[in-house]
Amino acid sequence: MKEYGKLVLWLDYFDSNLSRKQGRKLPLSKCVRNPSFEELIKALEQLGYRVEAFRAKHPKRNQLPSGYVVIDKKKRKGEVLKEVAISLAKVRGEEKKL
Repeated sequence: MKEYGKLVLWLDYFDSNLSRKQGRKLPLSKCVRNPSFEELIKALEQLGYRVEAFRAKHPKRNQLPSGYVVIDKKKRKGEVLKEVAISLAKVRGEEKKL
């Protein structure tokens, strides 16, 4: 059942290896290559969201495992996607430094 106070964000929304037809929601310049599920969760937590994470297969890429997170809706989905993309790039950069 649809929860109106929540947003669902799939990991595939942020993967630069995918086309828009395959489920990517942002421009290539804002996406990262092969983001991990843990990176997405960490990026959302850094932004202050309470995250409910689920492993699943994206409907447009049923052959490969993926996942999605459910967060409270504080802003429009497009604004949240852009925020998360920036945070995800920062998380990816932090991991490369280690």
